[in-house]
Amino acid sequence: MARSLALVLAVLVGSVMGSGGLWPAPAAAGDLVTVATDVLNIRSDPRIDAPVVAQAVWGDILDVWWGPSDSGYYEVVYGDVHGYALGTYLGLPGGIGGTGASGASGGGWTGNRWVDVDRSSGLVTLFEDGQATYSVWGAMGWDQSESGFYATANGSYTVFAREEGLTWTDWGRAYVTHYVAFDPYRANGFHSYALDKTGHLLSGGGNGPTGGCVAVAPWAIERIWDFATIGTRVEVHW
Repeated sequence: MARSLALVLAVLVGSVMGSGGLWPAPAAAGDLVTVATDVLNIRSDPRIDAPVVAQAVWGDILDVWWGPSDSGYYEVVYGDVHGYALGTYLGLPGGIGGTGASGASGGGWTGNRWVDVDRSSGLVTLFEDGQATYSVWGAMGWDQSESGFYATANGSYTVFAREEGLTWTDWGRAYVTHYVAFDPYRANGFHSYALDKTGHLLSGGGNGPTGGCVAVAPWAIERIWDFATIGTRVEVHW
């Protein structure tokens, strides 16, 4: 697990958290609005604890059907998903837009695209429209508990930060590339096997148990990197 990336992630998470909530949306039924935060949860009902049915990212367009509710939510349509989005993270087209603080631009999920992590088999599988498109074995956390700090903990996550280049990790005393963060509490994410400072695999393969991250072969992490953009859903289970 790439613990030394904590500083990088702290900056990215701070940018993500600070990028929304700045523009109350003067929207009305029939308006098209843009997403004005890096990752926007679209919920099944107009309340903060309602299930998330989709996620949109910075610059994506939503169609307003109704709102705002007393709690500040708008009824919106995103692709083929009908749900509710908090108005403080929306803006009128033309007034807001561009690239978000983390570089997110388009490509949110609507439930049909995700990364599946099967702890029982060690397989990482990319799914699109319900079909597996790629699968590879990954080294996972040595902690086999459900939710331990050093486990590849079970749960539903979304990708919230990415770091492509060769990066030192104090945890593994090695380098990794293509870090795709999905668990902010544990700093877990996908990344390459352990590498030396020139980007070559360490002696022995660099593929031993991790402190919670999911490490895959260098050629495989590039596939995951290309697939798992900001907002992509990640499901971890036994």
